[in-house]
Amino acid sequence: MLRPVRQRRDGFRHGEAQIGRRDRLLQMGACAVDQEFPRQRAQGIAGDEQEPVRQSRSQPFRPFPESAAVEIRHPQIGAPQLVARVTDAHVVNAGDGKHQHPTQALLDLYTLQQEVGSLEGLHVAIVGDVLHSRVARSLLQAFELVGTHTILVGPPALLPRDLPAKATTDIGAIRDADVVYVLRMQNERMQAGANFVPSLREYSARWGITPERLRPGQKVMHPGPMNRGVEIDGRVADSPDSLVTTEVRSGLVVRMAVLYDVLTGGPVGVRALAAAEVA
Repeated sequence: MLRPVRQRRDGFRHGEAQIGRRDRLLQMGACAVDQEFPRQRAQGIAGDEQEPVRQSRSQPFRPFPESAAVEIRHPQIGAPQLVARVTDAHVVNAGDGKHQHPTQALLDLYTLQQEVGSLEGLHVAIVGDVLHSRVARSLLQAFELVGTHTILVGPPALLPRDLPAKATTDIGAIRDADVVYVLRMQNERMQAGANFVPSLREYSARWGITPERLRPGQKVMHPGPMNRGVEIDGRVADSPDSLVTTEVRSGLVVRMAVLYDVLTGGPVGVRALAAAEVA
């Protein structure tokens, strides 16, 4: 895992233990992908986080020769596709840049199904930094498959125009949603010096999720890590209608299922957004 988040990393590692598999954890500085493709080279995983992966012309390498499955989390778009081209192991995308985060979308679907039942016709408002969010992109694809309606809400500079969902800057639009899905500001994926909002204080004042902006019974979700007092009020995060803790528990179940699936027969293919579509 490169740029590992403990919650995600431990979810995969506990899932492996539950199905009787051992793992080898490679972190930043010890990964064959980074050693073979340094970030500074345009031929590497990507010289710029906004560019998709290019195949290196250097001598081929075969990482993870004894692995049945590889879970890869990487700050560069397309890293899992690159690894899949050079290994015979099953590759699970645990998050690549601002491109995709499939297992987060799956665990969110599972969480919602357990909470509300059928997802067809459900209305979800995704609020925050959509532009830099891989979670939002995977969720939109997943929600389309199950018939869930989605609206994107946030500052105008953080709302992409090319995603298949309605978008608005009006935070009042969340009151019509059954579920409010909150995203944090993805500062690590923003270009140095870029100003997408005047300040975090203004962002919180205009788009932060507070009890006053929610109606009774609305469910609230957040992929974590969360910034209390910025994109979400602590009272909302800890309320009975918050599904954040349930999402964490669902992560173990879903990631265990994904690993079991790929190790015992392979998943059914579903079209993923090409890296170029979010570059």
